[in-house]
Amino acid sequence: MEGGVAAVAVCPLKRVTTHAARSEAGSLDRADKMNVQTDGGTGMSAKRAPPMVAWLGYGGLLPFIALMAASFLDPPRSGAWQQGLLNYGAVILAFVGALHWGFAMGSVQMDDGARGVSFAWSVAPALLAWLALLLDPFAGSALLAAGFAAHYVQDRRLVRHASLPSWYLPLRLRLTVVAALCLLLGSFASRG
Repeated sequence: MEGGVAAVAVCPLKRVTTHAARSEAGSLDRADKMNVQTDGGTGMSAKRAPPMVAWLGYGGLLPFIALMAASFLDPPRSGAWQQGLLNYGAVILAFVGALHWGFAMGSVQMDDGARGVSFAWSVAPALLAWLALLLDPFAGSALLAAGFAAHYVQDRRLVRHASLPSWYLPLRLRLTVVAALCLLLGSFASRG
């Protein structure tokens, strides 16, 4: 290697430093060691979601929980709280669908068939969310909960075709379960 420069193979979702490059360049600095030990070269821990991702993900559950609770705790305005829960759920379902568009654009490992499925699926949650907003809150909440469950199934398919951090699916499962439960529970507030 000329000039003592380490050879690094880079693709958008994965960084690999070769043993020869480490020997030639000497020891890796702390940042490079972290990249070698992480999923996909993103600088994200292989086992835990980065703190910012965890804060944003779990923080995004707060409106689900608060609106569901308000649906029960404020019976005179239960319908308004349920509609707020439905609206928020629709926005979030559309957002998670868009993740698949980004993964399809950025993953070099995906074959054309898997990429096409990801692009097609990425718009389905927004369409389901829109349809849910046209329904009464009870039916709309059930459709959104089903949409979140279907999206998790698609996430499981996606990890077979794209290099994603190992914390992605467990985090998505936790977020999906809480969001879907809040939607379903909130929809029963005015029925019981």
